[in-house]
Amino acid sequence: MKKCVVVLTMMMFVFAGCDFDVSPPPADEPVEAPKLTYETVEFDEETDSYIIDIEYPQFSNAENVNEVIKEKVMNGIDMFHEEIDIMELNPEDLGEFFIGKNGYYVMYDVSLYTDDIISIAFYESVYWSGAAHPMSYTETFNYDVKENRELGLLDFFVPDTLFWEAISSVVVPKIKQKLYEDEFVEDEWIDDGAGPEPENFHQFTLTEDGFVFHFDPYVVAAYAAGPQRIEVPFSELYAILLPPWNGEPAN
Repeated sequence: MKKCVVVLTMMMFVFAGCDFDVSPPPADEPVEAPKLTYETVEFDEETDSYIIDIEYPQFSNAENVNEVIKEKVMNGIDMFHEEIDIMELNPEDLGEFFIGKNGYYVMYDVSLYTDDIISIAFYESVYWSGAAHPMSYTETFNYDVKENRELGLLDFFVPDTLFWEAISSVVVPKIKQKLYEDEFVEDEWIDDGAGPEPENFHQFTLTEDGFVFHFDPYVVAAYAAGPQRIEVPFSELYAILLPPWNGEPAN
């Protein structure tokens, strides 16, 4: 019995001189999901009668989005090819009449990209040989990355509210102020092209703070006035916006 007490006493002295770490093991560091980035993809094609020059984005870690964007771009190219075939313009005619080649051009601007939302404006221009000027128009693309679907304005506003009227009442004065400064204003043209109708506001993009509504030439003003881009902060429409666009947490 005495031997056991001695042994235990010695062990206590031994362990007392050791510095044991009895704290719990460190937790694993949280791994952040990869952030969305994008790069520009170029598509170039030229023949004796036409030129195609296109740029479009492709995002990292977002294959579903990339497929949708690429499909839209390829559809535009196919439509241009079909129009070229219908025109049946010989390359010799271009030189004989001193007119330029047909052309299809696309550039883009990514106004918002987060882990949840991607918003892009595609600025497209088509030139038909012999025309006075190209036809320019904008195609917009708003995508919910989490739900894998495109977004329209209906996804942002409380149902059964007069949001078309609300949007128009905010946008029309902004257009008039801008075009008055540029001396291109015609009230009736603007009231019609930015009136409270769904087709007037289907081209829009998003920023962190609000909407950007896009109006092509001839929609609210003459071609010489160029395309119009009108910014509307969420704060100006918050009363009829759904969360989180109205500043409240999403459900």
